[in-house]
Amino acid sequence: MEVLIHVGVDTVNMKGDGFRLLVAEGDQVTAGQKLMEFDMKKIRAAGYSTTTAVLLTNSDDYPAFRVLKTGKSDHL
Repeated sequence: MEVLIHVGVDTVNMKGDGFRLLVAEGDQVTAGQKLMEFDMKKIRAAGYSTTTAVLLTNSDDYPAFRVLKTGKSDHL
């Protein structure tokens, strides 16, 4: 699966400040592996939304894939 995770809205303007990637593009990962860390307080303090998009960019390769939950998560 090819997964794109975009944390926040317009957070690219932070130029990586408050974000720490733990894997690189193309790395093989396993279920439960931590992919990144980010500081939600720093994102909010910079005036950005913490809304996060998680996209399966090659969803056509997984016809049985389905979304189990959308909306706000209480896990953060």
